[in-house]
This record gives sequence, structure tokens and C-alpha cells, in this order.
Amino acid sequence: MRSLPRRLFVPAFVASVALLSSCAKDPQSTINVEGPQARTINSLAIPVFFISIVVGVIVYALVLYCIARFRRKGDDHIPKQVHGNTAAELAWTAAPAI
Repeated sequence: MRSLPRRLFVPAFVASVALLSSCAKDPQSTINVEGPQARTINSLAIPVFFISIVVGVIVYALVLYCIARFRRKGDDHIPKQVHGNTAAELAWTAAPAI
């Protein structure tokens, strides 16, 4: 550590670790899976990924529909206020928890 100043030690250490970690004969790949555990994980992860894409598309479509459908018509229309409605407040607080 005496040959390198202290402020250069960390970058030199990180660079040497990065260079030495890439010296494997058979590097791991997330695309070409080998081994029974990797195949099991991959067979679970791929369907979950596509299901999440479908759910995301549905959520985005519903958000866009609600934005277009329930847009404010003008400045004079004020929606009904629900502040102080204890039953409604408890319902939308407890529903996500359930």
C-alpha cells in the first residue's frame, strides 16, 4: 500500500478484481442454462415474466381508460366529497390489506 497513494488504492483494487473475475474458463450465462436447479429456476422465471407483462398491459390499459373516461368536464363540476365517511375510509384502507 505504500507504493500507491491511498486515494488510488480503491480504484486499483476494483479494477484488479474486475479483471481477475473475468478469467473463468466457462463463464455463466443467463440465457444458456445448465444444471437441474438452473433449469427449474428458468422454467419458473420465464412464465412469471410473461404473466407480469400481461398484468402490466392490463393495468396500463385500465389507467388510460380511467383517464379518458372520467376526465373533468369543466371547472364548475366539483365531485362529491367523502371526507369524514368512516365506513368508506375503513373499506379502502382494509381492502388492500386483506
